[in-house]
Amino acid sequence: MDQEKTEAASDLVSRAIRLFSVRQSVGVGREVLLFSILALAIRLICFVGLGFNDDSLYTGSASILFQGREFQPVRGYMATRLAIILPIVASWKLFGISQLSTSLPILVCGVGAVAMTYLLAHRIFGAPVARISALLMCVFPVNVIYSTQFMPDVPLHFLSIVIVYLVFCTADAGRWRRIGAAFGCGLTLGAAYLTKAAYLLFLPLTVLAVFFAALLPLPGGTNRRLKPGVFPRQTARRLTAAAAGFLLFFVPAQVYFSSIVGEPFAIEKFRYHATTHDRNFDTDLTVYPNAMMNMTEGLYDWPHGIPAYGYMYWGL
Repeated sequence: MDQEKTEAASDLVSRAIRLFSVRQSVGVGREVLLFSILALAIRLICFVGLGFNDDSLYTGSASILFQGREFQPVRGYMATRLAIILPIVASWKLFGISQLSTSLPILVCGVGAVAMTYLLAHRIFGAPVARISALLMCVFPVNVIYSTQFMPDVPLHFLSIVIVYLVFCTADAGRWRRIGAAFGCGLTLGAAYLTKAAYLLFLPLTVLAVFFAALLPLPGGTNRRLKPGVFPRQTARRLTAAAAGFLLFFVPAQVYFSSIVGEPFAIEKFRYHATTHDRNFDTDLTVYPNAMMNMTEGLYDWPHGIPAYGYMYWGL
C-alpha cells in the first residue's frame, strides 16, 4: 500500500516537472491552480490524520465548542489558539466529524502555502523560479506530513508567506491598494497570533517591513523617490492600517478570554504559565542537544534509546 502511494506521488511529480519544458507561460492563475491541484493530490495520497499528541488537545477544545458546552481554556494555553480551533468546528458542522473534515482547514493552509510560494517567488524572481519554488513546496516532506495533522505549524507557515507577500504589495501603485495591503498584513498577523501566541514576536519585524516598504524600491512595486514630507504621511497611514487589522483579532480575543478567567491579558498569562511549568520549555539550553542526540538516558521516551534519533526523525 505504501509502495503504491509512493509510486502515485512520484507520477504526479514527474508530470509536474514537464512544466519546465513549456516555453510560453500558460498564465499565472493557471499555474497556481495546477500546483495547487498537485499539492492537494500529494497530500491526500500521503494522508496522515490525527496523531493523538498535541492535536488531541485541539480536538478536545473544538469538541467543547462543537457541543455548545462551557468553554474553559484554563486547561491549557493551546485552547487559546482559536484560529485553528474554530475552523475545525466549522468544518465539523459542514461536513460532519471525520479524519478528513478534521484535517481539512489545515490541508487548505498546506495547499495555500504552495500557491502563495508561487505568487511570492513570481513577483520577486519571475516564472521559472516560481515554478521551482512551488514544485519544491509541493513535495517538501514536513509540509506534506503536517498538512493533514491538526497542528498550528502549517497554518503559521501559510500566514507567514501571506504577510511577506502583502508587505511587497504595500509598494504597489494606488494609495488605497497600499493601505489595503498594510491592513491585510495586520489581519494576517492577528490570525497568526491566534494560531500561536508566540508569533507576536514577529510583530516588530512586520512593523519594520511595512515602514521601509514605503521607502525602498521593492520588486514588482512602483515606489519612486518621494518628496519631502510624503514619506512620514505614507508610513503613518500604512502603520495605522496594519495596527487596525491586528487589533481586530487581538482585542476581541483578549476580551473574550479575560471575561472567562476574570483577568486581563489572559492569553499572555497562559503562555507565561506554560513557559514556567511545561517540561517542553527549559532555560537550560543543553536540553535540546540532549533530546536530539539522546545523550541523557531517560530524558524522553520517544527517542527509544536510539542515538541521534531526533535528527533522524526530522530528516525522514
